[in-house]
Amino acid sequence: MLTDAGSVSGIRWLAERKAVVVCLRGSGWVEVEAIQQRLTSPLLLGLKLKLRGQQRSASVLIWRDSVTAEQFRKLQVLLRFAPPPVSASHS
Repeated sequence: MLTDAGSVSGIRWLAERKAVVVCLRGSGWVEVEAIQQRLTSPLLLGLKLKLRGQQRSASVLIWRDSVTAEQFRKLQVLLRFAPPPVSASHS
């Protein structure tokens, strides 16, 4: 159960803006400034995201069975072709 105000409860890809936003329990929708790290496997997608206007990063794990097969495939493709992760030292 997500109880912390900074817990990520949703993620959206806004294709028209070429932007990713996440929904934080306590703050609503926040734009992602950079993908700092990513992990893709057949069962799991993992992301460490730098949030615009915030000092902290958000970590997101998406299990294959938590979304439809088509949504998981689209996320895998998006991550495969997204720009490379930004090093925290470049922030």
